[in-house]
Amino acid sequence: MSASGAPRQKRCCGAEQAQVSAQRSQLKSAIPAVAAPLAHHPTSERLAGYALGDCSPGTALLVARHVAQCAKCAETILRWGSSPPSAWVPPAAKAWRTVSPGFEMSPVREVSGLGELVFMVRAAAGARMPGAVAGRIDEFVVLSGGILQGGQVAGAGDFWLPASHPQGELVACKKAGLEGLFTTSDEAWEHEG
Repeated sequence: MSASGAPRQKRCCGAEQAQVSAQRSQLKSAIPAVAAPLAHHPTSERLAGYALGDCSPGTALLVARHVAQCAKCAETILRWGSSPPSAWVPPAAKAWRTVSPGFEMSPVREVSGLGELVFMVRAAAGARMPGAVAGRIDEFVVLSGGILQGGQVAGAGDFWLPASHPQGELVACKKAGLEGLFTTSDEAWEHEG
């Protein structure tokens, strides 16, 4: 790691440089053009952990979903020598549970583990999740729609840390609702519902 916390870049020979250039071109073509840059990003520590393969499976999934929509973070991980994220198809949700009126969640067992749980969440337009519940979420990535919390808005692709607003309720976008993924270390969620 460098003094800034970023992984040190390796010097490349000609063949490696061509491979990096090909990956960069592939990633640029895979990232959809967005009208405005995303507003909320993973911390540099989370990006570095992802780039080095040194993070939990759940965090890796959330960071990958963000990187797939964020040119800025995609460029960063490429500079650090990581590959672009692979495509991910969410598993068919089997057991949707109501968290609060209009908010439902379903476990993503394929990546849960190591003391964390991963859930898909969906919410009706304007649905509210109380702050006491939202504060139990460690990290969140918005797949579609958006959320409002503590006066800040997060839209599709944004990486959000609800625990940084522990008393603020999450409100789903009034037009499009919300679909997303979140991690939690609160194992009680495994048995609620």
